[in-house]
Amino acid sequence: MAISSVMLWCGVAFAAPELQPTLTVDADVAVQPLEDTPVEFRIIRLYGGLKAKITDQLRAVAVVNAVGESGPKVVDGYIAYAPFENVEFSFGYAKTPLFALARDTATELHPLPEIPMVSRSFWPGRDVGLEAHVRGPKVPVEVRARVGNGSGNPLGKASSRPAADVRLDVTAGRQRFKADRSTPWGIRLGGGAHFGHATSRNGFQPVTGSSFVSWTPPLVEGDRWVAEGHAVVQLKSVELHLEGAYAKESRTVDGDADPETPNTPADAVSAWGIGGELGWMITGQQRGGGWPVAADDKVGVEVAVRAG
Repeated sequence: MAISSVMLWCGVAFAAPELQPTLTVDADVAVQPLEDTPVEFRIIRLYGGLKAKITDQLRAVAVVNAVGESGPKVVDGYIAYAPFENVEFSFGYAKTPLFALARDTATELHPLPEIPMVSRSFWPGRDVGLEAHVRGPKVPVEVRARVGNGSGNPLGKASSRPAADVRLDVTAGRQRFKADRSTPWGIRLGGGAHFGHATSRNGFQPVTGSSFVSWTPPLVEGDRWVAEGHAVVQLKSVELHLEGAYAKESRTVDGDADPETPNTPADAVSAWGIGGELGWMITGQQRGGGWPVAADDKVGVEVAVRAG
């Protein structure tokens, strides 16, 4: 008796994706006269990755930091689908929506290597989640909403409850959706909120660009939320960012040192901060999306200053 098998195949055919490799290297020189090694050369960031445009609506991003105290670390890993020109859904490990300077500016495009202290201290950072981004083609409004695990890393979760972020922006000029980059001015005004639940961890704390922490916050546990407001003003080759944030976190204390009994609720702790960044493109294209140095520019020079 002969036995035959039949195999049925089905699938979707895609054209070869457009691939864009990326490489970002940040190096610095640390001068510490009082240390055993007064001058130290360091590579603080080595990002390597790949961006793939699979179709006009579907793209994927994967970026890894090759240096760090604990070895290579995933920086970004997500897919994004745009069913309409002004609507995009993304899923994976990516930046959360708050803080325009941290969220909207690619790492390699920051005029200074690290994000400002207010963003660095209060920004929830990255998590694994689902995000929707809607931009009004006629109305100058942008909305971002995200639900994620709130963990800050792609492998685990910080709580059994999800975290949620929502952000609303009003735009004008160069900041509008599909605006001409040569527009001499642009304005973005907006704000957002983050809601989450944390297990025992340090509360929000001021962290400088060199990772210096000026004080150690108390341990927090329970619900926490962050509210932020931001403004971006562009005038030709000058760009001003202003940010402000307020956070409130629940706290508990272990009153009897018994791990079997629940902790006792304590007074919540709060923190706030304001800051700004001013940048000037001396040569090169004015900022507004994409690399600020065009192919026909020999060199781009930018000067920036921060306060916060």
